[in-house]
Amino acid sequence: MNTQSMEAKHELLVQGFIEKGYYVSTDFFDAHFIEKLRADLKLLIPEFHRAGIGSWQDHIVEGTIRRDEVLWIDQETSDATGEFLRRMEELKDYLNYTCYAGINGSEFHYARYPKGAFYKKHVDSFKSNNDRLFTVVLYLNETNWQPSDGGHLKMYLPEGEQLIEPQGGKIVFFKSDEIEHEVLPANRERLSVTGWFRKSEVGIISNGI
Repeated sequence: MNTQSMEAKHELLVQGFIEKGYYVSTDFFDAHFIEKLRADLKLLIPEFHRAGIGSWQDHIVEGTIRRDEVLWIDQETSDATGEFLRRMEELKDYLNYTCYAGINGSEFHYARYPKGAFYKKHVDSFKSNNDRLFTVVLYLNETNWQPSDGGHLKMYLPEGEQLIEPQGGKIVFFKSDEIEHEVLPANRERLSVTGWFRKSEVGIISNGI
């Protein structure tokens, strides 16, 4: 994918976000790259752990609120993961250049929702720490994902509720502290890479979708 085409995709993301308050695309990344990221995630599943809620000293694992599993990406574990992080860095730079976003940090993790897992309604920021600016979700599910497989992202927007099916390759972008959302119960294993662009470099905290 050349620089010009990525810049065009970045601009579509920015314009879609300005118009609607969020952005969804099915062709931000090519299918081969999604397959490589999915393979990375599956190799790392033994290292995943139950996700919790809250930050730092307030962090707890609460199964009535969320039942997903995560693995934070703290290094480039493969060519595909490294490429994803580099592309997110390019997006960060574009947002700073075109929107004066003030982003100076980011954090990403792989996420797995086993069958029956969910995440109740929430926003991606904390009362004690609101440094997350934008949320990015890239779904890594198989391409044959069906509506009956569940795991939809349910967004609570001013104009009403919006359901987003987690088909592999779909990317979702929105303001972290403004849009309430939840993950509906998955009827099969649901995979993604999720993260946040931040306005500070304050550590890793666990609150994924």
